[in-house]
Amino acid sequence: MGPRAVAGTDGATGGSLAPRHDRPPQRLLFGVGQLQRAGALAAGERDAYLITATKNQLLEMRITGVAGRSVVARMMNARTGKPIDERAQNGVRTWVGRIPEDGEYRIDVVRREAAGEPRLSYLMTVSKR
Repeated sequence: MGPRAVAGTDGATGGSLAPRHDRPPQRLLFGVGQLQRAGALAAGERDAYLITATKNQLLEMRITGVAGRSVVARMMNARTGKPIDERAQNGVRTWVGRIPEDGEYRIDVVRREAAGEPRLSYLMTVSKR
């Protein structure tokens, strides 16, 4: 299940909205510690990230920089597509928990609401312990 084609601005030229091609999820490489990724989403857009984690590793993910639930994250097992839990299936701004099994996990950061700014900026912080 890959990211879908979405519309966005051409960052290199600052051009108007144009279709973006399907792009693979960005792989986040780190063992233990914390990293941050910033992004901006138009209505209906999503950014996808992949992380590798081990069973019982503590994972914390937070979305900041946006109000309410305009931008949320959904987390799932990348191999099976099964949500890590019910909260992560519905979309969350904060998720903290233990990883259920060794493997790759996908985090989809999704813009849910069309109202407001044409693009909403977010900051995602992920930490593993």
